[in-house]
Amino acid sequence: MVQTLSDRDGMKRYAALLGPGGRVIVVDGFKKRYDHMRARVFGFADEMKYLASAGPCFYKHLTLTYDVFGTMGVSSEWCPNDMRDFIIRLLRYLSKTYPAVRLYGYAWAGEIQPNSKHYHFELMLVTDRRIFLQNARVRALWGHGFVHMADGQSVYYLCSYLKKTSQKNYWYFPVHARSFAVVIKHDVIVEGQALYLRLRLKFLKWWQWKWLCDGATDGVLNLATLKDAHPPESEWLYLGSYTQRDADWFGEQGVTLGEAVDAMLHHRDSKAPQLVGGQDRLSLDAERLAQSRLL
Repeated sequence: MVQTLSDRDGMKRYAALLGPGGRVIVVDGFKKRYDHMRARVFGFADEMKYLASAGPCFYKHLTLTYDVFGTMGVSSEWCPNDMRDFIIRLLRYLSKTYPAVRLYGYAWAGEIQPNSKHYHFELMLVTDRRIFLQNARVRALWGHGFVHMADGQSVYYLCSYLKKTSQKNYWYFPVHARSFAVVIKHDVIVEGQALYLRLRLKFLKWWQWKWLCDGATDGVLNLATLKDAHPPESEWLYLGSYTQRDADWFGEQGVTLGEAVDAMLHHRDSKAPQLVGGQDRLSLDAERLAQSRLL
């Protein structure tokens, strides 16, 4: 499925919120998503390093690249579930080739640019021997282009790629595409269960903690009940969202995001207070803009 320019134009990046006391903030959705990914991947690495120091562990690093120019034949583009399907096939291949080797966990992060689409994938295996994977075989399992593999020395390999913020521009990510994943196989060893729980607990929100503590029995937290937890009603009022195209248009017109938010605040009681990218760049027409601080 090829992502069109209009798809990216419709991606909401900046959200304006009105809080207590009339405080207004603008949340950058791209930065929020990037910070979320960094926290999860670094948290994964911090927990997995204990497994690596406690017993035998072998790292395998893979770079999976889409053949967007058709160098190897037919060009390939991103499709939903590409990584999910590859991981299922890879783990099945490992279980048949090395049946005695167990999986600690894995993590991956995407880097998608206009002419370069690839994923960095880190695999952690419970073994003290070197695991060899045939490049041609893994490339067939990937099925979308090129594969580069290397033996690793550190669980923090993937973290080094998260420092390149310029390559995490979500403007180029297809709509609804995931940018990362971390998995700890808690059923492999006893230590894995503890680290899996620690990783889950580390990223619980405050209201999820409160839910667990209130429902604890004899000091025992039941994580299964989290599915019934609901966040409290927020004190922040959603005013509206801007796309990247809106922000670019504001810049061309010499309008700051703060002034744009003022316009949202001015029209918050109207039927459609948010600014939305479209055929005329903004859904607020000249008549409504004349009543705001934009003009």
